[in-house]
Amino acid sequence: MKFKKLLLLPLAALLLNGCAIGKKVDKDVANERVSEAIQTQEEMDVDSLFQEAKQDMTESVSQTNLGAETTSKVTNKGTTTLKAKDLLGENPQVVASAKATAKIDKNGQEDSFVSVNENMYYVDGWFYNDYDNKERGNISLAPKSGKGKIKINVGNIDFANKNVLAVFSELSGTAVNFGPVDYSQILLLASITGNVKAREFAGVLTITYNLSKDDLVRFVAAQMAGIDYGDLTSEERELVDAIISEIIAQLEKGYEVRKYVIEVKIAKEGYITKVRVENDVTQTITDPQGMGEDPEYVIVVKSKGFTEINTKLNEKVAIKFPDFSDYVERSLM
Repeated sequence: MKFKKLLLLPLAALLLNGCAIGKKVDKDVANERVSEAIQTQEEMDVDSLFQEAKQDMTESVSQTNLGAETTSKVTNKGTTTLKAKDLLGENPQVVASAKATAKIDKNGQEDSFVSVNENMYYVDGWFYNDYDNKERGNISLAPKSGKGKIKINVGNIDFANKNVLAVFSELSGTAVNFGPVDYSQILLLASITGNVKAREFAGVLTITYNLSKDDLVRFVAAQMAGIDYGDLTSEERELVDAIISEIIAQLEKGYEVRKYVIEVKIAKEGYITKVRVENDVTQTITDPQGMGEDPEYVIVVKSKGFTEINTKLNEKVAIKFPDFSDYVERSLM
């Protein structure tokens, strides 16, 4: 037994070192692979799906007007999962869950709080939903406050032509969102930042975009001006920068970027299997009419936390359903 353990230790170390090293990939090649992966997902026939989304994000806003300050803070934390199989067949089955909390504080006091704990299922044309939700303060989850078990006859759903994530976001009937990911902004950010690291190991490509303050400000300015950097040559980019230079000059005064990192993983099958965005950013906005040392109006917005989405397509998915005998029928709202 001891001999076997000694054999395993070097193997584990070798695997870890391999993951850390991998094969370095040029940033332009990596960006092209991201573009190809997005196209692959748009064209892919998806028969089975697993998606897990996690978020832990806090956003605080401080407003000062003529010396009077008001504050608010929103904290969102939770996880959603969705598993589906036979989406292209005659007997599609889906199971999803959401466990999340949201809290709003105003001027240091709790204004509202929500705790969501839900399970959702689709089988044989029926949508089932059991929930145990809690709320306090100036918010309502009606008609799904408290505990309940409901079932709705939604009929056969054509998941070959309807995105299962979008369908379940609509059927959930609350703030729970399983919505499809819009990857287009990754391409926009990739076209702006030069701080890109990419490595490939065992067919999985991992790309890390580390955005600087200049990158983020240029991205925001381009969005405000309706400009897409993605298809511009270097000469065209210089011209665009000159055009929006005034916007950039105003924005960069108010931004502090301690961290803004985007990690993208592309599976060996060619689709995006992971996206993680981690940020710690502060933006300060001052009243243009009070730009002196003591401006009359100041807004400070701080955002810190992460969002992560993990996806697997067309892999084996195991689904188990509970006993639906005590679920109460309700009409589709």
